[in-house]
Parts: sequence; C-alpha cells; structure tokens
Amino acid sequence: MRTKIPVNVEGVTDKNYLFTPDYVPIEIPFQEMPDSYVSDAITENEIEKWKADAERPVFISAQTGSGKNYFVTHNLREYAKKNGEHILYISNRVALDYQQKKELAALTNTKFRPNSPEDRIENIEDFSNVTVVTYQKLLHYFSQKPQGWFSSFCYVVIDECHFFYSDSLFNPYTGYLLEKIVEKFRNSVRIYMSATFDDVLDSICYYESSLTTTIDQGARSYSCSPFAYHFPRDFSAYQCKYFSDLKQITAEIQKGSKKEKWLVFVTSKDAGRKLCNELNRVPQDFQEQAEKAAVYFDSQSRNSDDIETRILWEQLKKDGKTNKRILITTSVLDNGFSIKDSAVKNVVICTNDKTEFLQELGRLRIDRGTKVNLYIQKITRKVNADRKRMYETFSNLLEDFCGEPQKAFSRDSDTFLKRGNPGQVVKELWTTREDSRRGPISLILNKDGTLCPQINKMAWWRTCQLNRQIKAFENLVETKGEDAEIIYKEQWLRCDASPDIPDISILHKNDLDRLESDANMQALLEFLDKEEEKNSELIEGTNDFEVFSQRFTELYKKAFPKNTSLNRGKKRKVLGHEAIQNHLKKIAEFTDGDYEFFFDSGSEKNSWKLKRLRQPLCHTPEHYTV
Repeated sequence: MRTKIPVNVEGVTDKNYLFTPDYVPIEIPFQEMPDSYVSDAITENEIEKWKADAERPVFISAQTGSGKNYFVTHNLREYAKKNGEHILYISNRVALDYQQKKELAALTNTKFRPNSPEDRIENIEDFSNVTVVTYQKLLHYFSQKPQGWFSSFCYVVIDECHFFYSDSLFNPYTGYLLEKIVEKFRNSVRIYMSATFDDVLDSICYYESSLTTTIDQGARSYSCSPFAYHFPRDFSAYQCKYFSDLKQITAEIQKGSKKEKWLVFVTSKDAGRKLCNELNRVPQDFQEQAEKAAVYFDSQSRNSDDIETRILWEQLKKDGKTNKRILITTSVLDNGFSIKDSAVKNVVICTNDKTEFLQELGRLRIDRGTKVNLYIQKITRKVNADRKRMYETFSNLLEDFCGEPQKAFSRDSDTFLKRGNPGQVVKELWTTREDSRRGPISLILNKDGTLCPQINKMAWWRTCQLNRQIKAFENLVETKGEDAEIIYKEQWLRCDASPDIPDISILHKNDLDRLESDANMQALLEFLDKEEEKNSELIEGTNDFEVFSQRFTELYKKAFPKNTSLNRGKKRKVLGHEAIQNHLKKIAEFTDGDYEFFFDSGSEKNSWKLKRLRQPLCHTPEHYTV
C-alpha cells in the first residue's frame, strides 16, 4: 500500500511556499511498511535498488526505538562490507555520537583507550568500513577535505535529519550543511532517517530537487522522487496528563512513589536550574537529603565545573541512566540519545514544537507492556502570545537583513545583499560572543578568504512554520475554546493505530488544572456547609466575621483562579457581607452550592447567618472558568 503524507502542517490548508512565492509543496508517496523493526523490513533487494538509482534520496520515517540505527550498524554495514563499500554516518549531538561509536567499536573490534586524550572514542572516526562524524565536524570538513574523501562513500546516512529544522534558529549553518551534503555526496546513496519528518520534509525535497531542477518557460519546477518508507507509530504505552505550571510537577514528584524515576524536559536553562534547586531544597526522604534527588543537564554539563555533574553526564552517556531519581534536561538530549532505565515511569515535556516534542518523547526506551505517565504542558493563550513575539523577533531580523526574504531566495540571485541593512545585522549578531538569535544569518568563507553573510534558509523556513503553527492554534481556539490548550498537543500523538482524538471528557479527567480546581471547589463547598451547620451569628467588625471572611476569600481564590474581581478596586483586609453575597451567587452559577446571607432580624445586633437555599445532589461540580 502506498500513501501520500501531506506536507501541510497541523491542519493548516494554505499552501506552504518554502523559499519563493511560486513554491508548490511536494507530496511524497511513502510506502507503508509492516509493524516491524526497520532491519526486518528493508531487505538487501531494497538496498540494491538504491544503488542502481543513487540520484534518488532515501527517506526512512520510523518511530524512535524501531531499529533505524540497528539497520545501519548491522544490515547496511555488513552488506556494504561484503561489497567493499564504505558508509559515512552523520550524527547530531556529542552524546549520540558517543553511543553510536561505542556500539560500532564493539561490533568491529575497534580498539581505543578511554583514558588517552588522543585515543578517546570521541576522537575516533573510522570503524572498519563505517566513518562516524557529527554535523559540526562535517561542516569543517567541507573546507578541509578533498573531493576524493567525499566520493569514497557509497552510502551517506543523514541521521536525525530533523536537525536541519530543529536547530536552525540558533545554528546558522543548518541550511548550508544540508545544501553541501546534497552537493558533495551527489553520487552517493543519501539515506535520511528520522522519527519526525513532518517539519523538515519540504526543505529536504527542496535541496534534493536542486540536482534535477528544470526551467520551463521561465518557471522553475522541482522534482523529488525518493525511496520513501513509513513505519507505523504506536504511543499506547503513554498515559497522558496535562499541566500548566512546573509547580504542579514539583507537587506530583513529591507525592509520588519514591521508587519511580522522572525524566523532565524543560524549554530553558533557567527553568531547569530552578526546578532542580527546588526539588533538591525539599528532600524526598532522609537518604536523598544528603545525596540530592535531582540532577540538571544542558549542553554545558559535560564540561561543568561541578565534578558530580560531569561524572553523572559520563554515566548517562555510557549507561543510558544515572543514579538520580529525577533527571531534568533541555533539548540537548532530544536527538537520538537513549535513556535505558526501566525505573523511569514519568516523562514531562514542555516544548511547544511538534518535532522537539516527539523527539523528547522518544528518548526513553520502553519495554513492551510497560506503561509510562506522560505529563504534557498545555499551550495557553499567554504561551501562544510568547510564540508570536518569538516569530516577530526572527521575522524582523530577516527583514532587517534583506528587506523581503522570500524575494531573496532566488537560486541565482544575491539580491539580499542589496536590500535591508545586512552590515548592521551582521555586526549586531556576530560582534558579541554569543547571540541566541544568530541562527538566521551565517558567515560563509569564500575561496578568496573573505567572509560572506548569507541567510540560513532553514531558519527562514522554521520561522514560516512557526507562523503557521501560531495560526493553527488560534484557529483551534475559535472552534474548541479552552479545550484547544489540550487538543493542540494531543493531536500530535494521534498515530496510525488510533488517529482520532479521544472524547474531551476523558482528557479533562487527566487535566491537573481541572482536578486541582475541582478539589478547591470541593473544599470551598465543604467549608460553607460546615458554617451553615454551625448556624452562627456573623457580625461585621467582630473577630468571628473576619476569620470567616478571610477563609472564604482564600478558598474562593483557589476555586476560581481566573476570576480577578477580588484583586480589583480598593483593597480591603476582609470582604464585607455584601461582597461575599455577590461571590456566593457566582458559586451558584457553576455548582449546586446555592448559599445566601440572611439578615437576622430577631437579633439586637447587625447579625447575619449563612443559609443554603437548596440541598446539594453531590459536590462534584463541572469545571469553572470564571
């Protein structure tokens, strides 16, 4: 069976113009593969087809843990070896590079001395007929190696190829790398592998089609007909829960089983350090008080000044696990790195990018039959507003550089140097040691030794995608309201076996915000019930009334966190009976808690009593969004 996987992103139906206004998205006919490991499904007959038509790239789209790397290190390596052929294996991230080299060293009996600076496995590239390099090292090789080195490889494995998309906003050379890979290895079998092709597929097709670009009456048409294989996805091992604030995760960890481990992906270094410090400040038990329960990793951890952090990083890199109960990390681990620890029963993901989300989800290797709690941070309107600001930052930067980026992407044009103010932008981005916005503009070394600024086309593509994703969420809010905060990411987990989103009421039962709100409302209603049973006189100005008002205000704020009426106007130490009366009416609108203050006309003092107007059916109210 052959099917077309649409290039359109997240339900947005407008055309995806990649770099030029006349770009038309290409639909790739992926061959549907059986529910098996890649190494079992792709045979030597398929490999021979690739060799016979090397101009056509190979796409292998398969979920993490489906054996993509095993296929390369075993099937493809052995086939190439018996035919006297060599493989270039390109990987991303140093940690992933280490894992692949460690496996190949064992398979090929490659000797190395771990304690020797020259012979550490990180510095070894050749493992029999397989050469392993990172994208970063390959970037340098483009200017250092002769063409004969590039031509020596029959197969080039472009692993975790979503890297060109996911790293593009901070790595200015992602577009240049992809362009050069196609150019330098034009006679090799180019094998692109990823679990998340969605956002990078168009751009790979764009660069691959440059080999066969034709010009017909002034219009460019791009052809890309790869060998494409799509393996089924299955996310049934995950039991999804939804949250909005990392404080909720702290509470879940503290009340959960001490035997279960946690893997937490955060979106920033500051958030990761803060969460780690918070968890270690409140020890989970006596033993962890001395040892600390949590550890935080980011891209700087392997060179950290803290000896324990460096040791734990090496332990994770070597064994796929640490002795800490809580591992907190940024997306440094989201590319191909494997966590192999059966004690990890909880995964937390905060990112709002689909590619990063699915890559982070795939870091944990799960045994068949195992269930894992997956905590997904909801995307709120506030978060979407932050994404808009991020889009504007990069969009404005590109426009400052070249005026109109889309017009600057003509293949045979350098018009971007004639629009905007490229000199000022380059000075702003590249005269400081580090700038997180540097991704859109690269500096390329010309043959004459001069540096030429260029737009990173992958960064512009991701910027365009970000704009489409923002609009997709806004469209979802229009149709689904507040439920869009959950559905937006839930639909990323709709796999081949279960494409439909579950009933929204099922999702609500796993929404920590709703569960917390329901519990808070339950506490408020129980408080009012007890006060009504007391039949006490509540006289404004007395201590009893002040205690009642303060407790009521505290519980009301928790039950209705989105109601800011208590924060408006003149601040009072306690609410009077009229203000409380108005809030009691609000409670009645959302629950069966119909209460009212009655003036006690038989009392000599200005006395009020709390009365229930109707008996409750049960204290299990629906969600309240006041």
